[in-house]
Amino acid sequence: MFSKGMSQSVAARFCRRMATGFHAGVDLLKLCQREAQHGSPKHKAAMEAVAAQLRDGTPMARAMIDVAEGKYFPPLMIQMVHIGETTGRLERTLKELADHYDHRLAMQRMFLMGIAWPMLQLIGGIAVIGLAILITQMLGSEFNAVGLNMTQYLTLVFLFFGSITSAVLALKFNAFGCHRLFALVYRIPKAGEALQTIALSRICWTLSLALDSGMDAMRSVKMALQSTQNDHFASRADTAIATIKSGGTLTESFASTGIFPEEFLHFVEVAELSGTDAESLGNLADVYDQRAKTATRVLVGVMTGVIWAAVTIMLVAIILKMAMSVFGVYDEALKM
Repeated sequence: MFSKGMSQSVAARFCRRMATGFHAGVDLLKLCQREAQHGSPKHKAAMEAVAAQLRDGTPMARAMIDVAEGKYFPPLMIQMVHIGETTGRLERTLKELADHYDHRLAMQRMFLMGIAWPMLQLIGGIAVIGLAILITQMLGSEFNAVGLNMTQYLTLVFLFFGSITSAVLALKFNAFGCHRLFALVYRIPKAGEALQTIALSRICWTLSLALDSGMDAMRSVKMALQSTQNDHFASRADTAIATIKSGGTLTESFASTGIFPEEFLHFVEVAELSGTDAESLGNLADVYDQRAKTATRVLVGVMTGVIWAAVTIMLVAIILKMAMSVFGVYDEALKM
C-alpha cells in the first residue's frame, strides 16, 4: 500500500493543517485522527497507524518511521518533526515545513508552465513534419523529401520520446551513477549555471529550516545536501560532516567538498559571522530563491531556443529537399 511515498503537494497540505490545528490548541492525537478521515486511502491508512501509536504513547516521529518502515512520510519531515518534538517547537516546525514544500511546488509549477509552450511547439513541429512525409508519400516516392515512410517516422518519434523519458528516469534514480556528470553539466554556460543555482536554492532553504528548528550542524548539512536529490551534492555529505566533527565551520564544511562556488561560500561565511545562522541563511535562501526563478526562466529560454532551432532546421531541410525533388522531376521532363 505504501510503495509510493507522500507527494510534496500532500505533504504541504498536511503540514499546513497540522500547524493550524496546533495553533488552535487541538492536541496531536485528535489532529491525527482527523487526518485519518481525509485524503487518499493510503494517507488515511498511514494516519490511522500513526494515531494508534500515539495512543500508546509513542512520539510522532517514531510513529511516522514505523509506518511502512518510514517509506510513506518524507525523511525531511520525519527528522524535522523529531526536532520539533524534542525542542517543543512542533507547531513552528510544521508551519516552516509547509512553507518549504509550498516553495518547492511553486518552483516545479513555474518550470512546468514554462516548458509547456516549447513542448507544444515541439509536438507541433513533429506533426508538421509527419504531415509533410504523409503528403510526399501520397505523391509518390520521387517526391519523398525525407526518405522515410510514416511507419519509420513514427518509430523514430517513439524512440526520441522514449530516450527523453529514459534520460529523465536515469537522472531521477541516478542510474549508472549519471549524477557524476553534473560536475561537467554545471560548467555549461547559462543552462549549467541555472541548474546549479536551483540546487543551491534548495540547499539554502533546507539548511535554514533545519538550523532554525534547533537541529545540530552535522545533521543540518547532511539534510541540506540530500535535499537536492542530486548525488553530485549528496555524496559529499560525509566529507562535510567530517570537517564539522574536526571543529570546522559551516563554511569550511561546504568548502571541503570542493563543489561550491566562491560566492556561495562567501554568503555562508557572512551568515556565520553575523551570529544568527538560521535567520541570515533564511535571507540567503530568499536571495537564491529569486535567482532560482531567474534560472528557471533561463532554462525555459534555452529549451525554447533549442526546440525552435531543431524544428526550423528540419522543416527547412524538408522544404529544400522537396524543392530539389520537384525541380529534378521537371528537369527530367524537359529533357524528354
